[in-house]
Formats: sequence, C-alpha cells, structure tokens
Amino acid sequence: MHLNDPIDYIKYKILLANTDLIAPDLQTLRDRPKATYKFVLVSDSDVNDVAKSKMTTKMQCYVEYGKIENNADVLRTVIEIITSKPLDKNTKLDFL
Repeated sequence: MHLNDPIDYIKYKILLANTDLIAPDLQTLRDRPKATYKFVLVSDSDVNDVAKSKMTTKMQCYVEYGKIENNADVLRTVIEIITSKPLDKNTKLDFL
C-alpha cells in the first residue's frame, strides 16, 4: 500500500482498527501474540530485515565451512554425525 494515496491510507487505517484479526506489525506479533491473529501488516523494512538476517546466517555458515573445508578429520566427523553412518579413515578429502 502507498500511504501517500488517500484511498490506500484509509484502507490501512481500517486494517489497523481490526485489532482482533490483524497484528499491526511483526514486533507486536512476536511480543504479544493473540490466538485470534490471522494476518499481520508487514512493512518493506520488515521484509528486508528478515531477508538480511537469513543472508547473514548463510554467510556465516560459509565462513565456518571455509575454516574446515581442508580438514578431512573434521569433515568426516561432521558427515558421520549428520548421517549416523561411519566413514573409513582413508576416505579422500575430495569425497568428503
């Protein structure tokens, strides 16, 4: 919605007035959730913040992987934990 447009602004205010079904923002939904909420009003900045946090997590994962990508023992242990299957100690790094 473009709040500069009077019609959109009126629609926005009507949505805000329906406090039983519509959470006014994501913060309210997290802090004081109601069982009756079925919708939430989301701003562009909220969407960007969520995308940024997801990207940051993925970037951190790649950094951590970069630290162990040449260590066969650590990679073997990680794979064994994830798959619950033992690997041979002579498994090549390329395979891991």
